[in-house]
Amino acid sequence: MLSTLAAMLAQSRKKKADEVRMRDMTAAVTLLRNEIDAFRKSHGRYPRALNELPKIPRDPVTGSRSTWQTELEESVGSGDFTEQSKKPESFVVNVRSGAKGLDAHGRAWSDY
Repeated sequence: MLSTLAAMLAQSRKKKADEVRMRDMTAAVTLLRNEIDAFRKSHGRYPRALNELPKIPRDPVTGSRSTWQTELEESVGSGDFTEQSKKPESFVVNVRSGAKGLDAHGRAWSDY
């Protein structure tokens, strides 16, 4: 009976921890996406890399700021090219978690 109670308590703690990580992941991804949008509004373009953003939160699963996976788009207008370059540049338009595995509901962390 005591072992059953301990197992139930451990399962309850794990479920709460999983819910916190899911909530934290949603908040971190939302913050990053808002930072990308704010950068675009203030600079007239998307950032070329995440390091141009003032705030880069840690990925709640990996614990790192460097594991975010960026979605890039190439520039299409001639105004997007630098004077030194005549080739398209890539800009960060979205971000996803780089964490491996699934959340408590079976959703891939990379789908956040």
